[in-house]
Amino acid sequence: MEVSIFAAALVGMAAMLRRGPAGTDDDHINSLSDPSSSGNCTLRDALNVAMGGSPATGDRCASNSGGTYTITFTVTGIIGLSNELPTITPGISVNILGPTTSPGITINAFGSNELFKNDGLLDVNNLTLTRGETGTAAPSTTPAVLCS
Repeated sequence: MEVSIFAAALVGMAAMLRRGPAGTDDDHINSLSDPSSSGNCTLRDALNVAMGGSPATGDRCASNSGGTYTITFTVTGIIGLSNELPTITPGISVNILGPTTSPGITINAFGSNELFKNDGLLDVNNLTLTRGETGTAAPSTTPAVLCS
């Protein structure tokens, strides 16, 4: 009985370490692919999970338990967007932390996609955003991160 209680305590502590501070979920991007890369966690997958969805089949990203979802990178390089990233929806808080080491992360929208649409709370740090477009839709009250 004591062994099973100890094992349960270890599992609980490991989960707490993985999740970070109370009310947050952490995900580590380990692929520059877009839209997905089997067996990895891409930026698009992590954003889908942050919105309560699922990563692409075969990909793995941490689930979102409803707190602030923090996305960090274990890779550096360029992410070329294949299409628009998911919109950060109302009530969702996402914190994206790029690496502080060179060459860092560049997100390139190739002049044909918006980089981020935000209806929730979005904090972006240490990323280079390039070649985003404003789109052709009617003006919106939605704040967006747009770069040229």
